[in-house]
Amino acid sequence: MRRMAALTIVAVMVVACSDSGAAPVETPVGLRSDPPPLTLYVSNQSYAEPEVGITVTVDGEVVVDERFPVRDQHHVVPFTVDIDPGDHTLTATSDSGTEHTVEFTVPDGAPWWAAVLYWWYPEDGPPEFTVDISDEPISFG
Repeated sequence: MRRMAALTIVAVMVVACSDSGAAPVETPVGLRSDPPPLTLYVSNQSYAEPEVGITVTVDGEVVVDERFPVRDQHHVVPFTVDIDPGDHTLTATSDSGTEHTVEFTVPDGAPWWAAVLYWWYPEDGPPEFTVDISDEPISFG
């Protein structure tokens, strides 16, 4: 019985995959079936500034424009950014005027991860961003 079910499934797959003469269905631009090319994490790590406005652009297009509370410094907000493979520029700007820009390359078909963290400890100097970009998922401790 199992062999018959398996043979039926194989037969259906062969018929479904055969050339029916129909035009192939194309995936609309912006829709992907594979993992998103960029998972972006944004966080405010400053108790001195309990809420900060952060804008993140990729190639000049705004992908994040929100206010981020510090909460317990473990409040990391994920965003999915659909970008094409190739060279890109990411810029993070705070409403206090702090800015940080990095360039990165996304290989064809490979997902990437980025973490944009806002820091300000007044005794250590002006506010700053750290930006980490990786070809592996980023973990937060």
